[in-house]
Amino acid sequence: MSLRQFFVATYLFVVAILGTACITSHQEDGGESFRFAIPDGAARVVVLGTAAPESKGPVADPIGRPRHPGALALWVQDPDRLLLIDTPPGIGERLAALRLPEGFGEGSVEAFDTFLWTAATPENAAGLGDLVARLHPELRITLIGPPGTAEVIAGVADLPMDRVDVRIADARQRHQLAPQLRVTSLHVPLEDGAIALGFGVQGAERRLLYLPRLGRLDLLTPDLIDLARPAAICLLDGRRWRSAPAGPSILEILAALAGLPAEDRILRFTHVAPENSAARPESRAARQLDASGAALAMDRQEWWL
Repeated sequence: MSLRQFFVATYLFVVAILGTACITSHQEDGGESFRFAIPDGAARVVVLGTAAPESKGPVADPIGRPRHPGALALWVQDPDRLLLIDTPPGIGERLAALRLPEGFGEGSVEAFDTFLWTAATPENAAGLGDLVARLHPELRITLIGPPGTAEVIAGVADLPMDRVDVRIADARQRHQLAPQLRVTSLHVPLEDGAIALGFGVQGAERRLLYLPRLGRLDLLTPDLIDLARPAAICLLDGRRWRSAPAGPSILEILAALAGLPAEDRILRFTHVAPENSAARPESRAARQLDASGAALAMDRQEWWL
């Protein structure tokens, strides 16, 4: 073998090794694409919807497609486990976006048995009723939600209560949902005195902060900057661009996080309302948001933790 052939063979060998060590994560429809090594037991986070569930009118993404009501999926492998955060109407059809492997969950009805709610709403209850009707008839599910969850699901006629174990989440309560997936529930005080939930999701290597409904930032414990500091990905309330009585705006949230270097984390806003001017790509608000290094989340966007 000549010296040139030796170097060519060595180069091809190194490329082959690196190709098996790295996985291309390609997010369709406006998601982020990059190459990275996925650790064993990592959790895949998939955004199933980014519109405010209470929106009365349609909300479009930057290329004109409708946004679906806000929801998030957590999928872990070894063992297979799929968890949903929020269950708005139509969530069953949205599961196709996960591109789950053929035969997912076969032999284990526990693969899809835990749901988490950020808000106790009739919309979440209706979507959960539809999902339960599709699941294994012997499956008993666990629903982790805020105060008021039991009362809301009691009003769903087609939701068999003997199959639902409701657990009201305490503030800062930790839920070990898979060997390398731990979810911490966060109490979020709202303007009307009610409590919503947010979640800190710790995967094998990275942490996600999910706060799709924010109320009074001054009552949030710990405060927003301390919650966001350890998170590699923050998905936060993006209902409004400017301040309103119902809760903080994107501008106020950006100001609250101004002390954190933007390059240290991915900051995305979800639960976008029709009146949010940042949802219009040609708007001044959209340009200002882009300049901040943040962005509105997109349906079907995904990351690994």
